[in-house]
Amino acid sequence: MKLILPNTFFGNSMIDCPLFFLAGPVNGGGNWQEQCCLEIAKLLPEFIAVVPIRWGPANKLFRYRATGLEQIFSRQADWEYSYLKRATELSKTHEGCVLFWMPLKYLNYRGEYARDTRGEIGRWGTRTALMKGHLVVGADQGFSGLDVIKRNLENDFSMNPDEEFPIYSTLAETVYHAVKWVKEYRQVR
Repeated sequence: MKLILPNTFFGNSMIDCPLFFLAGPVNGGGNWQEQCCLEIAKLLPEFIAVVPIRWGPANKLFRYRATGLEQIFSRQADWEYSYLKRATELSKTHEGCVLFWMPLKYLNYRGEYARDTRGEIGRWGTRTALMKGHLVVGADQGFSGLDVIKRNLENDFSMNPDEEFPIYSTLAETVYHAVKWVKEYRQVR
């Protein structure tokens, strides 16, 4: 396991195993990204996860952070865009995957919840479909606006209007399908 944390730049030549971008709420949804990395590690021993959270040494996974060039990007949004684009491009050949997880908001969270996530899933759903890439999405049941997100993804990805876009209901199931996507390619190779 290697973790790319903000604002580390990890060049294309350094990507030697599947790359997963973990997209979803950073604030208010708990530490789902840590659990996601642990779930991936159960199924795939070598992988790189792009985690858009500023974990420090107190986080138990911080020791897996990848080293690279620092402070290349002036804003974290630019860093995220760069890696979302790279993961989308790699998904076309099963060498990467953008994984969206949308947990329910913690009751005590007071900020606007998942605002950026909603925009990102709309933008990257459309972009991934146009690039003929792959996107894996999961959400806790009851996530606000999930029906609209699902309908939009179905419109982006489906050639048949009756075809459903799968949205998985647990983090473990979401991870399973993301890892399955990259494993299919690795077994053929």
